[in-house]
This record gives sequence, structure tokens and C-alpha cells, in this order.
Amino acid sequence: MALQYDVDPISNAVLTLICFLLATETSDGALDIDNFSAAGMFTAIIIAIFVTMMFRYFLVHKLVIRLPEGVPAAVSNSFVSLTPAALCIAIVWFVRIVLGIDINDLISALFSPLVAGVASLPGTIVYVLIYSLLWICGIHGDLMLEGVVTPIWLSLMAENAAALAAGQPI
Repeated sequence: MALQYDVDPISNAVLTLICFLLATETSDGALDIDNFSAAGMFTAIIIAIFVTMMFRYFLVHKLVIRLPEGVPAAVSNSFVSLTPAALCIAIVWFVRIVLGIDINDLISALFSPLVAGVASLPGTIVYVLIYSLLWICGIHGDLMLEGVVTPIWLSLMAENAAALAAGQPI
């Protein structure tokens, strides 16, 4: 996504990682390692989209620090990313630390109806019908829908694997 929006992919990836780690921080300052599993996948995706869109906004509106032409690109790119990085980190910090909102729980709650729908037999049937209809229209149905469904099914498979390992029914 960063490449398509002409955003420096290295700076964007590093900033996304920083914001994700900040979002997974617990109230006592430790990292919640449960968010590094399938449970945190939606959080990582949403934070990556947020950071990329903020980066793009700052670049389009020229709200970045520009250095003269003679400065090497690596140095110039790091100064360009300072303003969006500061704002993204400040926003995530404010929401997670100051307001005390668990971003992962919030995003999981927002996606829970979608997860519940796709995790059921009727939801799977609807997925297969939409998938098939897209193929009839000449569109690769699986590629169109897998971005939404794959993270859900991966998290459900991880829950089943954990239940199986604990000796509980899957």
C-alpha cells in the first residue's frame, strides 16, 4: 500500500511496527504477547492502513520537513517521515495510554459480527455464493474476498489449534 501511494516503504513499515507495539502495550507498560498471534492480526492491518494514510496525507499536503536537493535520499527521507511519525505515535499513545482504550479489544469488538458471520455455516455458504458469482462475472472471486476472509479463518484455526493443544473440544 505504501508503494502504491508513493510513501517510503521502509519508514512506513518501521512506523507501523512502532505504532503496533505501542497499541499492544498493557496498562503496566509491558507488551501483551497475545496480540502477536492471530488475535492481533486485525489490529496490525488497521494500524498499517492508518499509518499509510496519515503518511500519504502529510506528503500530499506538503506538511513535511524538506531538505535541500544536495542532501542524500536516506537522510532526506528520514526528515520527511518525522512529522507523520510524530503525529501517528502521538495519536496511538493518546488513545492507548492516556484514554486507556485497548485498541486490540476495540478492533476485535468491531470485527466480531463479521467473524461470527463468516465462522458460521450460513456465512460460509454466502462466501461461496459470492465467490462463485464473481467467477461467473469474470472476476477472480477468491482473490477479491481472501483479504477479508483469510485473517478471520486464520484466527479461527489458531483458536482451534490452541483448544486442541489444551485438550478441549475444537
